[in-house]
Amino acid sequence: NSVGIDKGFLTILYSLTLAMFSMGGLIGSLLFSPIVDKFGRKGALMLNNFLSMGSSVLMGLSATIRAYEYTIFSRMVNGICTGIFACAVPLYLAEVSPKNLRGGIMTVSRIFVVVGILCCQILALPELLGNINEWPILLSIPGGMALFQVLILPFFPESPRFLLIQKRKGRECEARYLEMATIPRLEGYTYGMWEIEELYQEDQAEKAEKVMSGMKIICYRGLRWQVVSVIILMSGQQLSGFSAVRATSLVQPHVGHCVQFWSLQFYKDIFVCVRSDLRNCAVPQVIIAELFLQSSRSTAFSLGGFMYWLISLLTGVIFRQVESKIGSYSFLLFWPLCFGIFFYIFKIIPETKGKTFLDIRRLMNRLSPVLRSLEEAPPPALVLKGLSGEV
Repeated sequence: NSVGIDKGFLTILYSLTLAMFSMGGLIGSLLFSPIVDKFGRKGALMLNNFLSMGSSVLMGLSATIRAYEYTIFSRMVNGICTGIFACAVPLYLAEVSPKNLRGGIMTVSRIFVVVGILCCQILALPELLGNINEWPILLSIPGGMALFQVLILPFFPESPRFLLIQKRKGRECEARYLEMATIPRLEGYTYGMWEIEELYQEDQAEKAEKVMSGMKIICYRGLRWQVVSVIILMSGQQLSGFSAVRATSLVQPHVGHCVQFWSLQFYKDIFVCVRSDLRNCAVPQVIIAELFLQSSRSTAFSLGGFMYWLISLLTGVIFRQVESKIGSYSFLLFWPLCFGIFFYIFKIIPETKGKTFLDIRRLMNRLSPVLRSLEEAPPPALVLKGLSGEV
């Protein structure tokens, strides 16, 4: 607006506006677990799409209202939507996917995230919508995608695991599996009665973990290694150092160095983009989904999302101060963290490919002497009452 603002205060406002997105992600990850357990996986996605449409309206009106308080608030609301989406989408995909396709389906979802980022970067060019007159339109585009999801989500099935284990709706759960059995086969895969029996076995195996809140999941001894793994994996996504990458030139761009400069810059950008996408891929979310059983899985995703956004916020604030003191040597601070995370993954995280959630739980129980005996105990034998029977 026309009111003069001190340059130092303007820098603070700019930093605060950027930080509010991560703060909103923190809030969204904390709200995720109670929302998804109360309204279901599909219901949480529906509610968050309505919130996303409201967020797009707020962001689009920023140029009209012209108040920095309003811009900061709308940025935080947008972060809340992103925090919920970042947890809800991988959780839903993990629970509706067959075990032999679970990792592939969750990873493919990240491809479309990257495609969305690419489209936004193209639209943000000054020649398109990235200018002072049309940027409110750019910020309102996510509202259209949210409206599209609201229209198509009612045709998607609710998670059978949520219906059976948390809502105790065995008949409806089996009906959802029958619906998915009519979907064209993927690589010869068919849904069968053994999958429904696996759900009943998982229900019996997690009796001690019902309604696991954030504090309960942290204090529960049976999930100690799983919780530590969530914290390390999600922190490792941010502590790899690529969140702190700055576009610094590798050589001085004098006349004689133009070809060398642009060649090195091109390959550097390609490497950073590929490595950054690998860092943000769905593998940590896949592992989190597989380390926990049904009733504690949403809380685990909430904890992982909280750690991701917290480290993102701290990295953005602290790294700038460190970089101003020691320059490019600040990136050396990340290599011991990367080595420690690599060693932990190599020694602790089990291979989960082609295994059920109960198989993975028995592998994790080997890490605890108290729970090691559970590995040898067979899962309870259950007799199904038929496709129309209740639990």
